[in-house]
Amino acid sequence: KIFEETLEESWPYCWVVINTNPNDGSGQKIVFEYKSNVFSSPHEQLKYFEEEVNTSLASSGYALAINPITEEREFWKFVDSHQDKIEKLVFTFNAPNLFGLKNSLSQDLKDLENEYGSTKISIELENPAGKLKIPKNELTNQSVDYITKGGGEYSLRIKGKTKKVVKSKNNIVTRTFDNLDITLKSKGQEALFDILGKIFE
Repeated sequence: KIFEETLEESWPYCWVVINTNPNDGSGQKIVFEYKSNVFSSPHEQLKYFEEEVNTSLASSGYALAINPITEEREFWKFVDSHQDKIEKLVFTFNAPNLFGLKNSLSQDLKDLENEYGSTKISIELENPAGKLKIPKNELTNQSVDYITKGGGEYSLRIKGKTKKVVKSKNNIVTRTFDNLDITLKSKGQEALFDILGKIFE
């Protein structure tokens, strides 16, 4: 028998669901099915999706900014366990667009966007001796709240022989659904809303 090599395309796919309703104050959300055999991390998958969408939006003058929803308690847990070792804290915010948070930070970011045309704003705090204080004041609380809801990113650098950097993308919120049936062709609208409710709750 003679064997011939043939090329067959087999494109893996992942489910993506987008919720653009910010009325509950938690921001617009995208959930997607993560497959480790396709992407090395959920963050990489998220950024790849953002790049693909922005390629299509380039000619329109718009851009999509996607950041992971992360655990707020993980930020404070890390800060509390590294007192007198924190060298640098960087908050990076995306300019708000239908984000839905009602606080002074969100308004300040909107004002900066309108006045400067900025789409990304950063606050960088540093103490090279590792004595940076991170108080639970209005600026910090609103910044962490804004970022952990998907409005930006943070990074913390710890002083030591080997400098350690912890980023918000290391604490992405994930959920596992056992036997989640997302085949909806014959199940109707109620089944769809039931599944989406479980995903976005």
